[in-house]
Amino acid sequence: MLMSGLPGYGQQAGDGMPSAAEIAASDSVFRLKKAENDAYFKVFSFEVHPSVGYAASRYHGLNGLLQPTAYPAVKSHGLSYGGGGSLRIYRVVLSLEAVLYDFDHTEQNRKTELTSSNTLIRLGYAWFTPNYAHSFTPSIGLGSSGADVTLTDLNAASGSTAGALLGGAPYSNTLHYRNKNLALGLAYEHYPSSDMKRRNVLGIHLNYLARLGEGRYYAHDFKQSVSGPAIDPLLFNIRMVTGFLF
Repeated sequence: MLMSGLPGYGQQAGDGMPSAAEIAASDSVFRLKKAENDAYFKVFSFEVHPSVGYAASRYHGLNGLLQPTAYPAVKSHGLSYGGGGSLRIYRVVLSLEAVLYDFDHTEQNRKTELTSSNTLIRLGYAWFTPNYAHSFTPSIGLGSSGADVTLTDLNAASGSTAGALLGGAPYSNTLHYRNKNLALGLAYEHYPSSDMKRRNVLGIHLNYLARLGEGRYYAHDFKQSVSGPAIDPLLFNIRMVTGFLF
């Protein structure tokens, strides 16, 4: 009778309440697995992420060509989006990222459309906080940028037949621009670790592109170039990143 008042006395394995020994064993397994995954994370990680943020470009030369034609000027900054991934071994990070920026505007039945993008491959070095929950990664690499500009005269198409449009002068023209860049980057990332394994990443990525050379314009394909002013698609961008770790 006296023993019935002791803690845990009378509790059976099937009453739905884990024993103290079972709780201690579960905690030990969790800590062991977490320590193992943390040790693995310090050596290697693979990350993929979408991103969204702000981008700034330099389109002064292009807008100088548009001004006398009465087509709308291209807005040089705004919302950008993209994605990327990285492979890290110890502190060395090899990353690949892509950023996109779109613009279109119509004035007086004249429409300007622009789609610009860049692709960056970079090598970085990660600095971690002692618990490996945060990192700062400066990087350097190479980038390829492009801008496709389409001008459409909507007046030329109104009231025309299909035969007249096919046989007449084109009312829409597209020009392609491509250049190479030196890519300088800085990334801050946070790796939540409330679970046994780090599975997610939250961060901010910054990129600055220094143009190499003048770039080239192409009228119809990428075999024959035409002369034109140098521009800087996606010269600078800052983006919020949320992704997954493997």
